[in-house]
Amino acid sequence: MPPRSRGKVISINASGLTTRRLLDRVLEGLGESADPDVDVESSLKRVASLVTDADQLVLLIIDGIDEMEEPIEGARFVGNLSAQCEAKVLVACRDTPNEGRQYLAFVHPDLVQAIVDAAPTGKARTITLQADEGAIGRYIKKRLSRLSDELVIADETHVRAADFLHARLLVHELLAQPEYLEVG
Repeated sequence: MPPRSRGKVISINASGLTTRRLLDRVLEGLGESADPDVDVESSLKRVASLVTDADQLVLLIIDGIDEMEEPIEGARFVGNLSAQCEAKVLVACRDTPNEGRQYLAFVHPDLVQAIVDAAPTGKARTITLQADEGAIGRYIKKRLSRLSDELVIADETHVRAADFLHARLLVHELLAQPEYLEVG
């Protein structure tokens, strides 16, 4: 096989999807139309064939498996996808779909483990990210330091890691309109 060119990135938000719809999105990302009359196993083999025949590396970025209609089935599907095709698969999800959804207490407690169990040995790696509550304050100070050396965030205790997008928008606006920082 000739060397692969730079690569193709397929990014999918799996939140609210069924496993079948996730598979359809993967096919669509590969430029194929989804066929709901074809069973999942045959469609998975089609994906594997398309990825193998591609002249470029395929990176699948799948976010929100923990928010799928069937999180455990989705996690196992992603593990099987990784096992059956040569694509690189990057998954972003919480360890458990139970976080914030107590009515799912009967669900497998560890989605990441479900993915790893379905993937071939040695092919799955997990990276655990922890929230850094001080990161937003540091980000704001670093980005705005060129506007003012005296920037002070009065009370960082109320800033949560979940507010990062809001902080980023604020910083973007302040950099575009530095006069907002002027007193008076």
